[in-house]
Amino acid sequence: IQEVLLGEPLIAPHFQIVIDRENAMDKLIIQVESKTKLSEEDKKLLAKKLAYDLREVIMVSPIVEVVDPGTLPRFDGKPRYVIDKRVL
Repeated sequence: IQEVLLGEPLIAPHFQIVIDRENAMDKLIIQVESKTKLSEEDKKLLAKKLAYDLREVIMVSPIVEVVDPGTLPRFDGKPRYVIDKRVL
């Protein structure tokens, strides 16, 4: 996932993977920061492209959300890339 995201020049090296469950189905949400502020239309197009590229690699259809720079939380020390919100 990281390799695909960092291969996209419009994406900053800040991302978060959220695993959640809805109606007994797991869903994979990948939140990525853009390097610069993008229009909503550009965010949608970039999210669609990244979702396609990721699906080709991980064989799962993720939901990709492109957010503005500085939106995702920063952690001191080791980054926390994956957040599992499922209640098992």
